[in-house]
Amino acid sequence: MTQSRDEVLTYVLNLLEQLAEDWDYEGEVTPETLLFRGLNLQSLDVVVLGNSIVEHYNRPIPYADFLAEIGQREFNDVSVAEWVDFTYQHII
Repeated sequence: MTQSRDEVLTYVLNLLEQLAEDWDYEGEVTPETLLFRGLNLQSLDVVVLGNSIVEHYNRPIPYADFLAEIGQREFNDVSVAEWVDFTYQHII
């Protein structure tokens, strides 16, 4: 299954919109939306997000390594677009 980056973006945005209902988030989820400060996700939420994507694409994606790298940043957050870029790099 070959996916374009735009298809991955569409999938992740749709998934986040579905999950956002459980998180009581009422805003629009866009590529610029931040996962932690924007959607107020907790680490368990991000694990659920990552696991859902791994199951969908049936490919290993090292989200734990990515989250560890994000945790080392001065601004330790990640946009939907950056999450999609990381995902796309590991499914192509």
